[in-house]
Amino acid sequence: KIGSRYKKEQMEELAGIAGLAAAAWGFSKWLRRPDPQPECQEDAKWERPQPGWYKLNIDGSVETQPGMSKGPSTAGGLIRDHSGKWVFGFTAKLPDCDSASSELHAIRHGLKLARDKGYEHNLEVETDFKGAVRLINNPERFADNHKYGNILRECRELLEQLGVGINDLRAVKRYQNECADRLTKVPLPPGKMVHVWDEVMDFPRSHRKNFNDVYMDDMNKSSQPGN
Repeated sequence: KIGSRYKKEQMEELAGIAGLAAAAWGFSKWLRRPDPQPECQEDAKWERPQPGWYKLNIDGSVETQPGMSKGPSTAGGLIRDHSGKWVFGFTAKLPDCDSASSELHAIRHGLKLARDKGYEHNLEVETDFKGAVRLINNPERFADNHKYGNILRECRELLEQLGVGINDLRAVKRYQNECADRLTKVPLPPGKMVHVWDEVMDFPRSHRKNFNDVYMDDMNKSSQPGN
């Protein structure tokens, strides 16, 4: 009987572990579930904010080795006005992290800079990682005890301080967020962990044209809200 009970306890423990593993796999799959991409990139234009508003586009980037979920990470983003003109951009070095964490760090950096520079109550925020939007917009499901609990709380607090409503934090296609992606790849000045770019001309020369081509493409092809 003792052996039978011990075997039963072992089976229950294994079942519990399997359940946790399945839940973790399910969460990972849910978090990374992609949106259907447009048939043509031309269908996915960056959309200008409404008149009198600003738009913050943000992205996180991770360089991982095969079989590794974490790696060297960076964040980048920029704010543009309703005509599509550059207001400021930023690049930040992050601790080694996974893709979801890098996106959340990027959102936090961008929101913090927007708050510090006074862009309250007229700001739209976009990322190309829908999982980050799901995490932030579901506080009942993803609370402080969640894996990303601390940074989720910070993001929600910053959004509240900025007056950014649930409809003003959106996930967009990768092509609509390409300027932010390019900013994750701009080298930081020596000794800097975060740098604010007041102008594109402040970029290292090797990265100016690479970014400016995408930026001008957004300017020329961007649509008005709802178009």
